[in-house]
Amino acid sequence: MHNGISARAAVDGQDALDQIRSRAKPCVIVLELDMPRVTGPQLIAALRADSAHSIPVVSMTAATTPVDLQTRAHLAKPFALSQLLEVLFRECRRCGLCDGDGPVLGSLFDARQRYDHEI
Repeated sequence: MHNGISARAAVDGQDALDQIRSRAKPCVIVLELDMPRVTGPQLIAALRADSAHSIPVVSMTAATTPVDLQTRAHLAKPFALSQLLEVLFRECRRCGLCDGDGPVLGSLFDARQRYDHEI
């Protein structure tokens, strides 16, 4: 957990897809586009093809960004942690699932609240 944000890592695109399909739905996916086995664009296409997985995606890469990714945001590497946090908090404000008495403990909402009070 960093800045109050709980995260899971995937070793490659196939692992990410398997985790998304077999575990609780994440609030947002931060996705490196250049991954082995299943690339970022392939993972996004798989998620968009399955309406049960309408998860916001924030992409990132140091390479040229593909067109029509259907992501909420894209971060070009290198980027500052503050840029990533701003994008994540914007998505958290949009979702609001864990606001107040929601189901997520140690959530992005808690981190967002601290961040909002600092600025």
